[in-house]
Amino acid sequence: MIEWTAKRAGIYGVFAHGAFSVMDSMVTDLPKSHMLFAGAWATVRSFAGQALLSAMRQHRIQMNLCIRQVLEGTTLAAYLLAHPQPDHRTEDDQGNMVEPKLLMTKLVYPWFKTTFPDENAKIKELKDQINLLSGHANLIATSAVFDYGQKAGMQITADFFDQPIDQMVWANFYEVGEAITLAIEVILHANITATAFRLRRTIVEEYAALDDLHRRATIQFNTDYDAAQV
Repeated sequence: MIEWTAKRAGIYGVFAHGAFSVMDSMVTDLPKSHMLFAGAWATVRSFAGQALLSAMRQHRIQMNLCIRQVLEGTTLAAYLLAHPQPDHRTEDDQGNMVEPKLLMTKLVYPWFKTTFPDENAKIKELKDQINLLSGHANLIATSAVFDYGQKAGMQITADFFDQPIDQMVWANFYEVGEAITLAIEVILHANITATAFRLRRTIVEEYAALDDLHRRATIQFNTDYDAAQV
């Protein structure tokens, strides 16, 4: 699978892997006061890894659903950095679970939109793209595993993996790298004010290298996409 990724995904696979590597170990020395953030960030990292594995397995819809969890989880993690003990109950007086989305809709999303307007706009753009083609069942998404060019009368066949179309392979890894890089940027910015954790000593150099890789992958993606349209 790794060999296939290196051969088919090129710089986009390197970008996605590099972004996940930075995310996976950048946070160190987290105080007990921020354990809710720790849980949220661990979940973000888990879904980021699953998104990368889904891209490697050529499961685009599963990849996008994981990316949506990364994006929404990042907003929660940023909020919990700034509010380590949020004024929110998970159970009512009778011990019944409070609607899980209330924290997000009433506190997290409004705060994030105000505090990080640029990042919020980027997250909304990525989520809108996901919701358009991957958030729910739709006819266009079926073409990933079913070849509509099959002749009438033939036995119907469908692939377990998405069809390995070069443009989709590139897009998958590029989108994973984009989402993870955005998550890293948000948490780094949120921690400037919160100063809740220390970064790994080499993170400045690693992030600079990732930023350069992101730039090169973006230029290459635009070039490859334009060439594919000819």
